[in-house]
Amino acid sequence: MRIVIQLRPEIAGITAGEPGARAMSGKVSGMKDDLDRELRRLGASLRSMHPGVQDAELRRYFYLSGVPDAEVQRAIDRLLDLDAVTAAYPKEPAQPA
Repeated sequence: MRIVIQLRPEIAGITAGEPGARAMSGKVSGMKDDLDRELRRLGASLRSMHPGVQDAELRRYFYLSGVPDAEVQRAIDRLLDLDAVTAAYPKEPAQPA
């Protein structure tokens, strides 16, 4: 099972490695640090759902990988406690028709 997360716009640009997204305020830097720390605790990594897209809303969505199925809900609960994360939910992989 996948986990989809939506990040705050200022965190999404940094996480996706967008040019010009590196200038961070102290608050934003702290949110990014908290997110990175939680990803390490979970043994997980993020991958953009829509790499290279220019749409500001779509670039906020990421897949989280590396979390065992039995730990998905715990991971979601922990992510939702972070200021950087605005949404997190499980998503079953698409099945062929």
